[in-house]
Amino acid sequence: IKPFQRYQHMLKCLKAAGTSDKVDTIIIDSLTAVQEYIKDDIFRQRVPSPGSRTPLITEENRDKGQLTEPEWGIYARYLTTLITTLRVFPKVVIFTAHSESRQKGENGPWEDCIALQGMMRYRFAAHFSDCIELSCKTEGFGDKQKVIRKYRTLPSNDIDKRGLKTSLELPPVFEDSLILTNQFNANK
Repeated sequence: IKPFQRYQHMLKCLKAAGTSDKVDTIIIDSLTAVQEYIKDDIFRQRVPSPGSRTPLITEENRDKGQLTEPEWGIYARYLTTLITTLRVFPKVVIFTAHSESRQKGENGPWEDCIALQGMMRYRFAAHFSDCIELSCKTEGFGDKQKVIRKYRTLPSNDIDKRGLKTSLELPPVFEDSLILTNQFNANK
C-alpha cells in the first residue's frame, strides 16, 4: 500500500474489524506507525497557496517533510478522532506504543513519555481507562532461560509523563515470568 494511502486503508480495516461479529479486540501495533500514516495523510492533502514557503510533499520526499504549526493541530485531531471512532465499536481497543526519554526545553528536566510527536505525547493516555507499561528481559541460558515481564500501572516518579494508570485494580508494579524450553525456542 502506497504511503499516502495507508491511513485511509487502515480506517477501512478498522471499520471492518469494528463491525465484525468475529472480532472482540482490536489491537493497533503500533502508535509509531499510526502517527506516520497520519502525517502522510496530512502531506497528501497539502496544497500550498501561491507564494507560500511551505513545500509540496510527495510520496518520494515525504521523509523530509515537516508539519507546519497549523498542521500539528490537525495531527492531534486525527488521533483524537481515531480514538473516538474506535470507541463507537463494542470492542476492546488496545494501542501499543514505544516510550522515550526526552528533555523538556533546552535545559529542562528529562521526562519519560509516549514516543509521539507534538503535545499528544502528554495527552494521548487521557483517552484511555488503562495505560500499562510492559518491559521484558531474558535471564539464564538453555533450559533455565526465562523471560521476565515487568508491568507498571502507576508513574515511577514525577518525571514519568506516560499517563500510566489502571482501573483494573492491579498493583503499581508486578512481574511474571515464562520459562523458555528448547521446544519453545525452536518454534520462535
